[in-house]
Amino acid sequence: MKNQKERYGTFIHSNEDLNVGIDLKIDESRPLVIAHPAAGNHYHASMSFVQEFDHPFIHLVIDLHPYFPDTWPGMVSTTGNFMKYQRINDTIDGHPVFRICDSKQPHWQVQVTADAEEYLNSIPLVDILYLDWIDWINIGDDIRKKQVKSLLDYVSKFVRKDGLIILDHKHDLKRILSFKETEDKLLDFYQSLSSHISYSGELEWLGENSASDLTAYSASMYIVGDNGESKEVNVADFQKWMRGLVPEFAQTKQQIDSAIESGRNQFEHVDAYTWDIWNCNYIQKLTDDITHVNLSNLVPAMKTWDLEYYQKFLGWLKINDHLLTKPQNIRSYVKTNQPHIVNIIHGDLIELSPLLFKENNFIAVRKSLAKKVLNRCPWWVDNMVKLQASSPWMESPIPNLVWSGEDVTTKLVEDIMDLSYSKFIEKFDDLDNIPDSLEVITVANGNGELKELLQSFEKFLNKSKFPDEIKLSLTVVHLDDFDYEDNNLPDNWVRS
Repeated sequence: MKNQKERYGTFIHSNEDLNVGIDLKIDESRPLVIAHPAAGNHYHASMSFVQEFDHPFIHLVIDLHPYFPDTWPGMVSTTGNFMKYQRINDTIDGHPVFRICDSKQPHWQVQVTADAEEYLNSIPLVDILYLDWIDWINIGDDIRKKQVKSLLDYVSKFVRKDGLIILDHKHDLKRILSFKETEDKLLDFYQSLSSHISYSGELEWLGENSASDLTAYSASMYIVGDNGESKEVNVADFQKWMRGLVPEFAQTKQQIDSAIESGRNQFEHVDAYTWDIWNCNYIQKLTDDITHVNLSNLVPAMKTWDLEYYQKFLGWLKINDHLLTKPQNIRSYVKTNQPHIVNIIHGDLIELSPLLFKENNFIAVRKSLAKKVLNRCPWWVDNMVKLQASSPWMESPIPNLVWSGEDVTTKLVEDIMDLSYSKFIEKFDDLDNIPDSLEVITVANGNGELKELLQSFEKFLNKSKFPDEIKLSLTVVHLDDFDYEDNNLPDNWVRS
């Protein structure tokens, strides 16, 4: 909320006078970013802080030994024994992303397992740096001999101009830093600063703790000014970073329009403990007296993100389309007098998976890569073609699969297309409303030669029983620059 003085939140802010809320320059066209290094199980304080701004936000929880909110011992419940958080996707680097299920705000809690300083150096400047533990700060000597001035000066490099450093009082830094408190030095402890950092007063606010009980938090607030270096957030760098965190930001405006039109909801992570899983376990316990001890007794929320508010977020994202991704550069090849296409894309399939998503697109890759794609972009769960058995003792759709090299599986491209078509028909079983196109997406295979790929696709077309009215596309994503070089095309194939 904002009060009449255009201050954010319900904070009690005391400095020279007493106010409700705090001043912060917010870029309304992008999410806020708050980072909480070495958070342990105390990230609830920074979460409650940033929730006060009523604006989309990224909540970075950075720790070498994280407490995931859906996993013991860090599992968080509401007072009604419901799971408070749900896992929604992984970042491109494999860090799990969570959200508070009953929150209306667009937000993403990214649990980063990494050294805090290394990670903060690798990302765009943050809006808010939340400090309650300081051992991660590498300033050379014993940190307990350093003054607050030295600490704040060092960490200010991670914060953009006019951003905030919040110094939480829960660990009592005066004690940690062996500060000998006297009346004339008490203010100096929190106010002795470098020229580009200004003390803005003391804060108190109410928020939930790790047990979801309401508690009072207190902190000192500092504003980072201009130190002569560029301290603005680079929009291009921010967008590139965001699309690696949240799949919606890695899509185009056209895809967002389609998601709004179709009423698409937020998907949970493929490994998430969902209400459906809990309900099945509960029914089985009642009927068969069986309890799955590896599953939590907490009840997952029925909805990870209410459809109405998720759609509002998509509308906000559509308005701020500078945050979205541009269409990918594609090389396309067609056979003379045929509508079917082979596309070549240079890039990483995991990174590109949100951009390639459409309801009638299907991914066909080995199971290890398929799992990474699903972790990053759970929307593919119904559009993933199974090429290998889930377990070694089960029969694989493609026996003895060899993906590349001289011993590549015979008819690999044909098998991929046939299995994809079966999945296509399974999903769109109403023949009166079947899409008029099917795109199959895979990665570099065989010897990585364009001629070999086009000839394999042509063999499939010559034997195919696909309905003539369905336009087929085979899209191959490759990482290596030397794969699928644009030369030596077979007869009757041209670049479109």
